[in-house]
Amino acid sequence: SGGDDDLGGVASYSECITFDELDIECAIPLIVAAHAVVGQRDANCPAVMYGTSGVSGDFDKIYEIDVSTLTANMLFNTYPLNTTINGPNGNAYDPDNERLYYSKYTSSDSLYFYDFLNPANNFAGPLLGGQVASGGWYNGKFYYIPQSSGELYETSFNADGTIDNNTLLWDTGINFGAFGDIAITQDGLIYGSSNMSPARFWSIDLMNGYQYTEISVMPHMQLAFGSDGLLYGHDAGEGNFYWIDPLNGVRSLIGPVNGLKFTDLAS
Repeated sequence: SGGDDDLGGVASYSECITFDELDIECAIPLIVAAHAVVGQRDANCPAVMYGTSGVSGDFDKIYEIDVSTLTANMLFNTYPLNTTINGPNGNAYDPDNERLYYSKYTSSDSLYFYDFLNPANNFAGPLLGGQVASGGWYNGKFYYIPQSSGELYETSFNADGTIDNNTLLWDTGINFGAFGDIAITQDGLIYGSSNMSPARFWSIDLMNGYQYTEISVMPHMQLAFGSDGLLYGHDAGEGNFYWIDPLNGVRSLIGPVNGLKFTDLAS
């Protein structure tokens, strides 16, 4: 549904959208508002994403998660193996080349990727700015904000998946504190969740002068868009998944997945 938006008397309308790429149809019409898909969840519609395990003894594993069925399947072990809850992190999925990127999460961070077409972990290259616990993918590039920073970086890649260039796009002047995560819409709107004392939910518009908008006070969460197009959050402390309304940051509890906890998500 849309319209009646205080911006010129646009008449209301509605349209049912299906996800043909996934060969699924959701029973509930979606609401498209600006960049984001919002509206009610359809529990029968798959909501698939990737997640890094945050369970002790399981830190190096990446899972495929379906929030609609509250299930998860382990896909692969990352490299190098991690022994702390914070690594790997900064997950982002490249759908064109079927590569899942993740950061090592060290004092001088490095980026790796798993190639689903030629199954193996690969070193992509070093990142700038410090520890990376937030990552998102948009238009063929990796975006991130380092921990306790306000600097937004853009990373481009060579054809083989290695880093071509790291660019500081914008210094927001804001200390976003500890992440949390970011997730990016198909139209270039970054949604972020970070511990800014208190933790907040916010957005940065890549296509509109990097406009920053604080949306709500919300516990910092891992974020990803599911394959149903909706925004989900995960509390790595309690283990629950939530559906998040990106317009106001209101969370709706879904529940835990197999007793697992995830320290990062990717769409």
